Amino acid sequence: LLIKQVENYTDINKRIKIAKAFIESASYNIHRNLIYYKNRGKNLEKYIKEIEFFRKQINKCKDVQELMGIDDVRPSQVNNHLFAISPEGSYMWAYSSWNDIINQDIKFERRVKNPPDNAINSLISYVNTFIYTRVLSEIYKTQLNPTISYLHEPSERRFSLCLDIAEIFKPIIGDRLIFSMLN
Repeated sequence: LLIKQVENYTDINKRIKIAKAFIESASYNIHRNLIYYKNRGKNLEKYIKEIEFFRKQINKCKDVQELMGIDDVRPSQVNNHLFAISPEGSYMWAYSSWNDIINQDIKFERRVKNPPDNAINSLISYVNTFIYTRVLSEIYKTQLNPTISYLHEPSERRFSLCLDIAEIFKPIIGDRLIFSMLN
């Protein structure tokens, strides 16, 4: 299994396919959240259209760096809202919808980590830590190596596979938990 995991990492085509699957799943769950809150009376149509645009960009990415938005973050004008074309960046962009979803005056502008600069960023970091820990715990139940990942750059001192897998669960578990607590 370790050999296959490494082979999938070193094969550029396999790696990008797996990385895209993580981003497609995460963006699908972001979209689900937006639809959920739209159906509960929130005016989120512009965010829904923009995440749908982002989701279409995923298959256009040629490599992981482009998918993560490291090398090719360009401003683009869609629906009169300025954002980057990075599908991975779409998660960061989705935070702008939080001001409309949360029933408090939070003025949440951007995600800041290490250290978080406000209560919302602290709450996101706190919840994400639980998700990362739970994912890592589940990885340990398999024979997968948690340091070999496909979306995030692997590192000997970082469990980057758990960062990859957690992308799927952060919107649907983490964000929904935060929305429920604050609303």
